[in-house]
Amino acid sequence: MADKFDEFALEISKLAEYYEKPQGKWSVGIYWANLQFYSIDEVREAIRLHIREEGVGRFMPKVSELLPLLKMVHNQTLMREQLRLPSKVSVISPEQREKNKEHIQNLVERIGDGKKQQDR
Repeated sequence: MADKFDEFALEISKLAEYYEKPQGKWSVGIYWANLQFYSIDEVREAIRLHIREEGVGRFMPKVSELLPLLKMVHNQTLMREQLRLPSKVSVISPEQREKNKEHIQNLVERIGDGKKQQDR
């Protein structure tokens, strides 16, 4: 497997080819120096978003144009990771799911009854 820089350089090269703006080693190095802290998947997603962005996506993005997209993608990645369930999640049987539904309905009814008494 290629290292991260090689994958990154390939993505920038593909982007440059798409925009018909060949990049030399120095310009790839500038992108790398500023964007290397993001995962390669986040870089790919930011590039995809830039290309699809109306108006702006018509031109080869500068580092400063990719950074806001990368920050957004990175924040979404962090949120997804935080919401991930633990690896040892048990599957609830249909019977248990039905009991849980009944329990929740009872709680909702009790809360509703409590509100009615407070309103009096």
